[in-house]
Amino acid sequence: MLKDIRTRLLLVLIITGYMAYISFPLSKLKLGLDLRGGVHIEACVDMEEVEKKTEGKLTEHQKNEYLEQATIVVRQRINQSGVEEAEIRKGGNDRIILQIPGYTDIESAEKLLTQVGYLEFALVSEDRGKLSLAEQGKKIGGYRLLYQKSGRGGEAISQPYLVKEKPEFDGTYLESSVVSFGQMNDPQVGLSFNSKGAKLFATVTRKNIGRQLAIILDDKVVSAPVIQTEIPSGQAVITGKFTLDEAKQLSTILNAGALPAKIEVVQKQLVSATLGKDSIERGLKSSILGLILTGIFMISYYLKSGMIAVIGLLCNAVYVLGCMISANATMTLPGIAGLVLSLAMAVDANVLIAERMREELALGKRVKSLIVAGYTKAFTAILDSNVTTLIASIILFYVGSGPVKGFGLTLTLGIITSLFSSVYVTRVFFDLFSETAFLNNLKMMSLIPLTNFKFTSLRKKGYLISGCLILVSFIVFFGKGNTKYGLDFTGGSVLELRFDNPVKIDEVRSVLKDYQLSIQYIGEGNTNLLLRGKSGLSSTIKETMKQNKY
Repeated sequence: MLKDIRTRLLLVLIITGYMAYISFPLSKLKLGLDLRGGVHIEACVDMEEVEKKTEGKLTEHQKNEYLEQATIVVRQRINQSGVEEAEIRKGGNDRIILQIPGYTDIESAEKLLTQVGYLEFALVSEDRGKLSLAEQGKKIGGYRLLYQKSGRGGEAISQPYLVKEKPEFDGTYLESSVVSFGQMNDPQVGLSFNSKGAKLFATVTRKNIGRQLAIILDDKVVSAPVIQTEIPSGQAVITGKFTLDEAKQLSTILNAGALPAKIEVVQKQLVSATLGKDSIERGLKSSILGLILTGIFMISYYLKSGMIAVIGLLCNAVYVLGCMISANATMTLPGIAGLVLSLAMAVDANVLIAERMREELALGKRVKSLIVAGYTKAFTAILDSNVTTLIASIILFYVGSGPVKGFGLTLTLGIITSLFSSVYVTRVFFDLFSETAFLNNLKMMSLIPLTNFKFTSLRKKGYLISGCLILVSFIVFFGKGNTKYGLDFTGGSVLELRFDNPVKIDEVRSVLKDYQLSIQYIGEGNTNLLLRGKSGLSSTIKETMKQNKY
């Protein structure tokens, strides 16, 4: 018996030690946009442009397909660019929402999101007279006038090119692109075509030696080299006096493929990390205080059993953090809520076990017997409550997105670890201490005397009362109309307040506490605030701020 306890104890210590090792320092835990700050961009897919190209009205299903395709391309671009922790999701029928925690280069993120990435190869007209006429606004049949920004970083004046309206071939034949360096150590982008593209490229270069071939990206000439010889290898190089970052970004866009339609940015924000600091401090304080008060109650009420339960709770917290870091998951404010709920489930399990032990203690059973009976009789109730919650949390994780997904993830991990810590870890310590004098006198406080209610005989009344309460809940819920929904469901106003000097977000929250607003810093310097709330509050909020001398 003692050997079995030692084996189980060793297993618990190894698991707990490993989880503690990968959990600390806590800086290894990734934080979401609401805790860390970063880039938030909301963009709209131009469905009208798609309808013009397809010459027909798009159905809702077709719009969703185009939006899904655009979202996949954007996700590929972001992933290939090396940006970590980015969240890309659909918003409505035509919106893409991009959030990158800890990222500050909002212009680069915007370019990855909005650049269509349509690559073409078209021959340049050799007739300088036609080029001159095209620059004067004359329409040249079979040709179009495009420009190339010829300086590094695209800052120099534009170079005009008259290129064929119908390209020789396009980027659909592109297999891959990589960043390389030329003879002068200038960054350039190498292109590799598939077998069909290689044949087309070889044919075009063989028949047009001495002519310029324009490489066009989104109706802008990137470069226009002169064809020196036939190129049968299916390899090409784009040289455009790029910076290294521009070359990497171009390669990323080409590898991910072209967007199915133009994307326009509707809203972009650089969310200050100060919001993260503010939220983290509040979240940590409330979580630590809640754990301390819970621990004090458990130890005060259940005495030695409570001490063992607290050990299990601490182990559970370490397990959740370890699992999140191992899974490379991101912690958000809703995720913290899921973590707290899972810890509450663990407390509930320990209470059930302790109360079962109390019943066995009242029957005069010995310590070892009441431990076995307590865990055996409480297990079905613990399993039932945790499994039902686990099903809901898994659904939230797989079906939800954004904050809902974060909540579902931490709740799922928390329930699994709480089951392990409550049913297995605490049992190991109970069995261990039962072999010592520590549990010889197992006592617990009792505020409510033991009762003997015949609940099954009252089941019909219970059904009736439960049914009535459910009916009343439905009436109250649907009777409130749209007032029952928060800003996330109903939408509302977004107001940006700019101040001459830095302001404290807590003071602003205090002044506007009656308006149920979401308030956060944007930009740098703590001088700009972004407020979200119900529609029609802008003038009222401004007046309130003026009255409080802001």
